[in-house]
Amino acid sequence: MEEFQSSNELQQPLCMQHQQPCSKEQLLLQNINTPSVTRQSSTVTPGLRYRNIGKSGLRVSNVGLGTWVTFGNNVSEEQAEAVVQAAYESGINVFDLSEAHCGIRAELELGHILQKKGWKRSSYIVTTKIYWNSKSEERGLSRKHIIESVRASLARLQLSYIDVVIVHRADPMCPTEEVVRAMHHVIGQGWVMYWGTAKWTPVEVM
Repeated sequence: MEEFQSSNELQQPLCMQHQQPCSKEQLLLQNINTPSVTRQSSTVTPGLRYRNIGKSGLRVSNVGLGTWVTFGNNVSEEQAEAVVQAAYESGINVFDLSEAHCGIRAELELGHILQKKGWKRSSYIVTTKIYWNSKSEERGLSRKHIIESVRASLARLQLSYIDVVIVHRADPMCPTEEVVRAMHHVIGQGWVMYWGTAKWTPVEVM
């Protein structure tokens, strides 16, 4: 992870640090070089930055909260809730899930926490991955499986839409055109905003 200098002194223009008047050009350069933080919070972690996902315009923190361990069997619901709240209050706005994380427990518990906290939906981003359904007969990337996976994730998360769905890996039994058609459908329904791939080779993407 990148380490960023974050003291108030280092965030000031050099002219101010040396107690000299700042020219308009110096102040302009300082504004350009200072990363912008979109979260309106006084508790945002120093050094946390926000950037776009590709050309989508979707702004995400450069650190996200994964859920493989957060909702593991050795973590209580109270502990998981405390972790999620601490992440959110620190300025992290990405929660990364999978339908396979902890046997769907991650989606269920995060959905419960989000409902309990009542945070503004536009203030956080939920991503989840599909393909590895817990039931072997329901795995794969056919339109049927994709649509059912997305709808099941929505129900567990208690959300009206998922920000980003990641197709974890390619399905050798399913043409790419079928995947694209299915994702176009779920986006058209308003269930998903964006989608992408994870462990796909360049050949599989093409």
